[in-house]
Amino acid sequence: MQTTSCIRYITTIFIFLLTTHTIHAQVNNWSTSDKEKQHIVGTAFGADFGVVSSFVYGYKTRMLKRPVITGVEFSFPYGEKTIDDWKVKAGGQIRVIGTGPWALSVRVQFVTRRYQNDLVRMIGFGSDLALTGGYYKRKWFVAAETGFDKAIVTQLRHTKKMRENYAAKDGWYMSTGGNFYYGIQAGLHAGRRWLFYLRGGKVMEQDFKHSPTLPLYAQIGINRTFHAGRK
Repeated sequence: MQTTSCIRYITTIFIFLLTTHTIHAQVNNWSTSDKEKQHIVGTAFGADFGVVSSFVYGYKTRMLKRPVITGVEFSFPYGEKTIDDWKVKAGGQIRVIGTGPWALSVRVQFVTRRYQNDLVRMIGFGSDLALTGGYYKRKWFVAAETGFDKAIVTQLRHTKKMRENYAAKDGWYMSTGGNFYYGIQAGLHAGRRWLFYLRGGKVMEQDFKHSPTLPLYAQIGINRTFHAGRK
C-alpha cells in the first residue's frame, strides 16, 4: 500500500473514532408556553470539523410535570458526495430547574454516523450528553452549554482497493474517544412561531490536553413551531 494512502487511512480512522461533531439543531426557549404541545421543525448551518447542515424535528410536551422535547436530527457535511457521510441523533431534552427567567435543561441523545471514502466505510454509534442553563425571556434568551460527545463502537468495512494493498480486517471496534465542548447560545423570536439562534464555543478532547484540528464550532439556525392539534 502506498505511504500516502496508508497515512490517509490511519488519519481517517483516527478522526472518525476520536472526534465527534457538536452541531445541534435542537435549541429551545424555555420561557415560551410549556403547557401547550408543539411540533418543532428547523434547520441549521455551521462550521464543525467542516461545513455542516442539519435538519430537526421535535415534539414538545410535558413529562413528570416538566416540559420535555423529544426528536430527531439529521446532519451532513458539504462535499462531493454528501450522501456518503451523515449523522443522525435521536433523544430528548428536559427542563430540570426553572425559577423565573432562569432555567437548566439536560439533553440526552443517541448518535449514529456514517463516513465513506475510497478505502473504508465506517458506521459508528455513540452518545451525546449536555447541560444548558441560562436566562430566558419570551422574546429572547442567552444561555451557556457544556456537553460530552462520545464515540462508543464503530464498524469498519474496507473496500477492494484497501484489501489489495493492505491486510485490513473488517469488524466492530470499540473506541475510547470523545470530546468535551462548551460555549454559548442566544436566540431571538420573530413573532410567536419563529426562532432565530446562534451557537458558538470550543471543543476539547476528553484528556483535556489536546484539541481537534478545528477547535471551535459555530452555528446559525432557525426553528418553526406548530401547535399540536390546532390548525
